[in-house]
Parts: sequence; C-alpha cells; structure tokens
Amino acid sequence: MAIRTMVMSQPGVRLLDLLNSLHRGQADDVYQLILTDQVYVNLSAVRLTDYEHVQVFLDRDQAESYATLHPSSASLPRPSTFQLSVEAPCRSARFFSPEFVSGGTEKIGVHDQHIA
Repeated sequence: MAIRTMVMSQPGVRLLDLLNSLHRGQADDVYQLILTDQVYVNLSAVRLTDYEHVQVFLDRDQAESYATLHPSSASLPRPSTFQLSVEAPCRSARFFSPEFVSGGTEKIGVHDQHIA
C-alpha cells in the first residue's frame, strides 16, 4: 500500500504505526513526504522523534478537521505559554485594584478603575 493511500485511509495515523507497516527502507520515503509537504505533521505540537505521538495527515486542513473532531488528540498544538508582567506606578498610598481587560485579542491590558 502506498504511503499517501495509507494516510488517506487512516487520517491521524501514528508515525510509529505507519513506519511499522512499511517495508524495510521505506521510512526515508515517509520523511521525504513530510519534508516536501506531501503529507502533514504538526511539528509545533510534538517532536518528530516522538513516534508514538506524532500523527500523520494528508494536509493541514485534514489535521485541523481531525483536531476538531478529536480534541484529546496528542498532536494538537500545545497551549502556548506566556509571561505576564504587571507593572503599576505607585501614585499614592491608596489601594490599587487592577481589573484585567481583554478586548478579544491575545493581548491583555490592565485597567485601574480608580484612576480617572
């Protein structure tokens, strides 16, 4: 069975299972297909060397559709980490009660409801 045909018939097939199903010497063919975007692996979600958790798809659209239908999938992008730093000038000795405000974007601002 051709590699792309196998991936088409089993969307999200684990790389380990794909490699184990192939004849000796065909692993390089799988990596060549990944390198040339003929099959898709979400490299931002999992390391390629983590064969048990890498899922292989025909393309990114198929991977995103699969992720929507299978939210516990191992190859889903991991939540990005961020660093939060809150700096507020000390304007007075009064109590400062910041309110976190999000405008629906990735950036979060701080609003002091006591400052006019």
